[in-house]
Amino acid sequence: MEHEIWELRRRLAEAEQQLSEERLQTRQTTLLEFLDACHTHLFLGLAIQPNPDPSTKGDPANCRQ
Repeated sequence: MEHEIWELRRRLAEAEQQLSEERLQTRQTTLLEFLDACHTHLFLGLAIQPNPDPSTKGDPANCRQ
C-alpha cells in the first residue's frame, strides 16, 4: 500500500511538471521576449559575405523603386 501511495505521488509530480512546462510553452510572449527572439533568430543568422564579387554593384542611393 505504501509503495502504491509513493508511486501515485511520483506520477502526480510528473504530471504537474509536464503541465507547468506546457503552460510555459503556450503562454503569451512579452515584447521583450519577442524582440530577443527576433535578435537571436534573425539578426544573428546574418553573416558578412567574404567575397563581394557576386553582390550588387552601384550606389544604393541611386536605386530605382
